[in-house]
Amino acid sequence: MNWRIGIGGRLLFAFSLLATMTLMATGLSLRSHADLESRLTTLHQNHIGALFAATPVK
Repeated sequence: MNWRIGIGGRLLFAFSLLATMTLMATGLSLRSHADLESRLTTLHQNHIGALFAATPVK
């Protein structure tokens, strides 16, 4: 079969691909942000005393 896609089809494909990549990047960044937030909360709750003890006082 000989498929002929015009400029409109190419533009639609390009914008669709760009939108899909943007949505995937947004989802991955939200997931990593939530993971980082939970790790920092755990660190704060469990090890805050050790962090204060390791901090030099001026």
